[in-house]
Amino acid sequence: MDRAQAELESVVYAVANGMRKSKAKKWGNKVLYKLSLIGIEDVTRLQLLLPEINTRLKAMDLTTFHRITLAGFRSETSTFLERDFRHGQL
Repeated sequence: MDRAQAELESVVYAVANGMRKSKAKKWGNKVLYKLSLIGIEDVTRLQLLLPEINTRLKAMDLTTFHRITLAGFRSETSTFLERDFRHGQL
């Protein structure tokens, strides 16, 4: 697993934990799979494509994300990218 994939996983699992999913790992794995199907493989791309994620999922006949999930992605990606920027990793 490369760094970008590990970072995306940490963001998705943080969203799952923030939403208090009872089976966070299982939920996270499903989300990561759906994201990979629509070409999202890193945190930056997730943030850039947030406005059109559900459109892309619908186009592939996949179930879409709830508003609360999208809000979690928005919050976690901005926190993650802000932290990386402050530490000079971006």
